Amino acid sequence: MIAPVTPIPTASRTRIDLLQIARMAVHVIVIGSAASPPLANLGEAVLLLCLLASAELRARLFALVPQPAVRWALVFFGLVTLAVLWSVGTPEHAHTIWGGWRKILVLPIAMALFHTAAQKRALAVTLVCFMTLAAVLSAASYFSDWQPMGERGVILQFHMIQGMAGGVGMMAALALALFPAAAPVRAAPRALFWLAALGIFLMVGAMTPGRSGYLVVVICSLVLSWQWLRSSYARMALPARVAGLLLPLLVVGGLAATPQVQRLVTKASEEFGTWQNSDVNTSMGLRVYLWSNTVDLIRARPLTGYGTGSFIDIYGAKVAGRTGMAGDVRGDPHNQFMKIWAEQGLAGLLIFATFIVALLRAPASQPWRALAMGPVLAWCVTSLASSHFSMFSEGTFLYAWCGAMLGLEWSSDTGVDSGDPAEA
Repeated sequence: MIAPVTPIPTASRTRIDLLQIARMAVHVIVIGSAASPPLANLGEAVLLLCLLASAELRARLFALVPQPAVRWALVFFGLVTLAVLWSVGTPEHAHTIWGGWRKILVLPIAMALFHTAAQKRALAVTLVCFMTLAAVLSAASYFSDWQPMGERGVILQFHMIQGMAGGVGMMAALALALFPAAAPVRAAPRALFWLAALGIFLMVGAMTPGRSGYLVVVICSLVLSWQWLRSSYARMALPARVAGLLLPLLVVGGLAATPQVQRLVTKASEEFGTWQNSDVNTSMGLRVYLWSNTVDLIRARPLTGYGTGSFIDIYGAKVAGRTGMAGDVRGDPHNQFMKIWAEQGLAGLLIFATFIVALLRAPASQPWRALAMGPVLAWCVTSLASSHFSMFSEGTFLYAWCGAMLGLEWSSDTGVDSGDPAEA
């Protein structure tokens, strides 16, 4: 059992303002990572300035270092930094990839900032409101010729982040509707959360052409159902238990009935089945080549890897002279765990896996713990065919969101922990 963090008293009005500004910066990072990278970068810059200016925030962050999720995040980033020293890639590539991993440092800072149910609730409501607006605009794009991102129904940066962030937004709306401690008891707001969840689900399933988003929706609904059924709320009455059981069934059934989901799943299956005989560069066919060649590269140097930022260089040398998909050079193997093993070696892979386990085991009251567990598990699954932990938009969104949801609650609105206790 992890000992609770000792409360750090607030000493001045200036510090309170800085902490509030820093929390708003996390809101900006979460929204900006889905909608606009410059906006997310601005949020990170403000967050860093608040950290430098606020002694209280630095004290909170230092107090969190013993927590496993924070400790392993720092250890992994330290290894990424050291692996620059033995990188066989160009200095430019090594510096770019090293700088890209800085997003993982947002997680401990967010954990230090969000320590009450009200603060976590505010971020969840922000995401739900933003994704509900995105759903409305997505419908306008889907049913008209307005395509700001060049894809029908896509109004955020691109379809992948729209689907994945939308899946988390749907989960947040459902949690705010289901858990009494997560939202006001008044009937009207909770009914609006149900409607928001439905609207976001329709955006992800019917209007966003992204298979990763479908997986996020399914996994998040399963995790939320599981945590709801284990909570004290679900044990109050039979209808509550039935609602928890029906939720993932309705989500899976709704996705399966959607023509766009059927088409994209069928397309992926066909690409996997015909990759050897296809002259056309396909999404799934290319992944098979990437995975096969990356396994060969890992076998040649399994312990230390080739160094941070080296993948594009070593893969380019591996497939030099080949044509078509076999010679297509990419900056990552479309598998997060293979990429870490190839660049930071076996130690990097084990440290990162330990970091993931620590995130899943991190203590928090409900539904905030569920709202962190769902995305982490979903990102693990989608990262078998992508590199979502290290990609800017997907990674930044996850670390900022999960850090806020997993902030250790040394006080709450009423001076005690709020929400249903987390059950390990």
